[in-house]
Amino acid sequence: MRVAPPLCVFALLAISSTCSYGGFDEGVAAYRAGNYQAAFKEWSVAAQQGDVDAQYNLGCLYLRGEGVAENGAWALEWLQRAADQGDLDASTWLLLSKPITEDLRKQFFSRKFTPTDKFRLTFVATLSDGNLHRRPCKTDASDGAEIESNLGMLYEKGIAGFPQDDTQAAEWYRRASERDFADAQTRLAFLYAQGRGVEKNQVEAARLFRRAAEQGNAFAQHALGIMYATGSFGYNKDLVAAYVLVSHVAAYASIELSSRDLAKLRELLSPDQLAEGERLAGKWQKEIRWSPELAERIGPPH
Repeated sequence: MRVAPPLCVFALLAISSTCSYGGFDEGVAAYRAGNYQAAFKEWSVAAQQGDVDAQYNLGCLYLRGEGVAENGAWALEWLQRAADQGDLDASTWLLLSKPITEDLRKQFFSRKFTPTDKFRLTFVATLSDGNLHRRPCKTDASDGAEIESNLGMLYEKGIAGFPQDDTQAAEWYRRASERDFADAQTRLAFLYAQGRGVEKNQVEAARLFRRAAEQGNAFAQHALGIMYATGSFGYNKDLVAAYVLVSHVAAYASIELSSRDLAKLRELLSPDQLAEGERLAGKWQKEIRWSPELAERIGPPH
């Protein structure tokens, strides 16, 4: 690891000079290899030498708690240093880290930012209009699925400057769903069930609801319960399975709709069915997957 101050190496008779900062590329190699402590050490050297990309990445490591204990104060320090050198991502993070006023917005857009093609801890997505959506101090591997799901929600709701577009919402939900992100699977399942942004497909909706429910998504568990209660979306009617699913959501997720539906299910169940439902529900605690008995009753995914 190089620790000397930055040197400008001038070659005799050369037209140009080359300035290099120690540690940055070594830090990139270490981070990509999952050695965050080594990345922290290397970027610390380069950041102290004034490398803006290293300053930004170092701030993100402090923010993310990778290779070093999480420290908001030091994250702010290094991100501010990078922003002072015209770093777009650092400036964006600083802007979003506090309530945005009109003055702050004007200051942000009046600044000239220095472009970079160096490796950095920023999630970047290309939107349908060709614009780039950047999320500072986020990475595709760790945060990509959640960000893609959030983009789907922004398009579905038409908020935060995004146009309301169910097709785009479905596309971003699909990307996150393929990474097995339960919230996106649930939202995409609703779109398939309603035929919004995609061709209506109850089979695909049921598959996505089932997968998300297995991962603990309360809305998917409730939806799956209603499918068993009504015998819809390709599921055979099973009031006991429906009761177990809906009662679990009512107990642990506090979704008002589940409490109302649970009361309706109680009226439909016979005393023996209710007892069986209570028995199975009692074996399903919040922190665990559904019990083997319930899994057997529900059967394999459709």
